[in-house]
Amino acid sequence: MIDASLPILPASRPSWFALGVKSQCEKITAAGLRLRGYQEFLPTYRAHRRWSDRWVELELPLFPGYVFCRFDPHDRLPILKLPSLVHIVGVGKVPLPVDDSEIAAVQAIVRSGLAALPWPFVRVGDLVRVEHGARAGWKGSSSS
Repeated sequence: MIDASLPILPASRPSWFALGVKSQCEKITAAGLRLRGYQEFLPTYRAHRRWSDRWVELELPLFPGYVFCRFDPHDRLPILKLPSLVHIVGVGKVPLPVDDSEIAAVQAIVRSGLAALPWPFVRVGDLVRVEHGARAGWKGSSSS
């Protein structure tokens, strides 16, 4: 059954969607999606943390609590069955796709090897501007 409230998207190329997942379940969710045949994207960065007896290097999610996945929103039941899934980002029950150019930009940053870290001080609606680096001058508004 097709949900009439969903936007009509081309069937030949599924869109990217952000999936909200349980705390610290990003890697297991990405692996579960991959095992089910979905194209997933979990951008990560390397961080050094002090444990009680040594320093360790960890690979942490760039967007904690989120995994990106390409799928057809009309056929999302297998994704909804993931035990670590909290929600598909959208408005109400309507999933909102993430623009391919946004995913491509994050993939390019991750591939570049440049330091990319989560920025904890940005709130929904804040205006942001890149001040240094290859994307200096870019502006945008943060959104949920």
